[in-house]
Amino acid sequence: MTQPVILRLSRPYDSVDAYLESEAWCFDRKSIVLVDQDELESGTIVRFELTLRDGERVLRAEGKVLGPTDPRDDRPAGLNVRFRRFDASTKAMIERAVQFRLDVRKQAEADRATDELLEATDDSSPEAADGPRRPLPSLPDLESSPSAVVEPISLRPDDVAADDDSGIRSMGTPIAPPKNRDELLAKLRARAATLAKVTDVDDSRDEEVG
Repeated sequence: MTQPVILRLSRPYDSVDAYLESEAWCFDRKSIVLVDQDELESGTIVRFELTLRDGERVLRAEGKVLGPTDPRDDRPAGLNVRFRRFDASTKAMIERAVQFRLDVRKQAEADRATDELLEATDDSSPEAADGPRRPLPSLPDLESSPSAVVEPISLRPDDVAADDDSGIRSMGTPIAPPKNRDELLAKLRARAATLAKVTDVDDSRDEEVG
């Protein structure tokens, strides 16, 4: 039976938090990338121990080499190893690293959503749609500029327009009297005299009855 390859790795960090901030991306629940580790043949069984700058042990486990990983963006190359066995402290470290990755991802998504919201708000603002607001023209100083006083406006009857809603007509044009004015007045006087006679007869009847 082939003996496992023993790997002792040291990372240049002063604390576990600093290590996770830089290399939590190396972890998932089933595997780990051993950063800066020399390439080994796929399928090789390895036992590895990872410590920090001061010698603090971060994890110890046994795994199977899956293959090398290429550098990408700001992540260096390494050796991808699938976990086979590990102790309780290493299991807790794996869970902590995975949770750290999730928290970082959620924070990045929240920051991106906030940035998009702010951009949308800026694009829909009146300043963005219409450009910068222009200052309103200043009003004249009435005390220092007598010529700026507004003259009162006087309206003549001819200037008053009819109100379509109220039915009131303009008073600008006088109404002419009818041509048969005298004839109409005579008829009105005759009718008034007749009514006066009827009233006198009714009064006399009331006196007789009384």
